[in-house]
Amino acid sequence: MQKYQIRDYKKKNQKSAPRMFDLIINEEGIPFIETKNEKVSHKISLTEAFKQAGKKIEYTIEG
Repeated sequence: MQKYQIRDYKKKNQKSAPRMFDLIINEEGIPFIETKNEKVSHKISLTEAFKQAGKKIEYTIEG
């Protein structure tokens, strides 16, 4: 499993860029988006996230 923090570098006047979500690539190579707050962790597949947004996504993972 690989985990990458995705940060918002467009935010101004902050000491460090705030974390927006984590991009997780599981053992099968399937990407997920994981968001967290103090109480709840939400995990959704990247494909499902784009479906909910009304967009189509195609991806290739090389490694």
